Amino acid sequence: MNKISSFLAIAFFISAGVNAAESSGTHQQAATAHQMMNNSDAPAHQKMAQAHEIQAYNSKSRQTIAPSFSQMNEHEQAMVVHQSMNNSHSYSHELQAEKHRERIPTQG
Repeated sequence: MNKISSFLAIAFFISAGVNAAESSGTHQQAATAHQMMNNSDAPAHQKMAQAHEIQAYNSKSRQTIAPSFSQMNEHEQAMVVHQSMNNSHSYSHELQAEKHRERIPTQG
């Protein structure tokens, strides 16, 4: 039962992270909202709309997809497990996660 609950907790945290990622649609919606305000000609709304449009464009050009848990190596998986524990903020889990992070080969 403990393995099942651990797996479900890990799956929940991974899916929550994927859903929380910003998308270009979010920035485009925010830009539209600033442009549709009653005082949309105000400099603050103009600047915010422009900033969101730039962010929407940038996020389209460099979209990345996080690897699934099964595609991660053993250190990445261990790091995710330590970071998703109920007491992940405890020193021992933070220390273990950091040790695993150091063992992950750097890309590129």
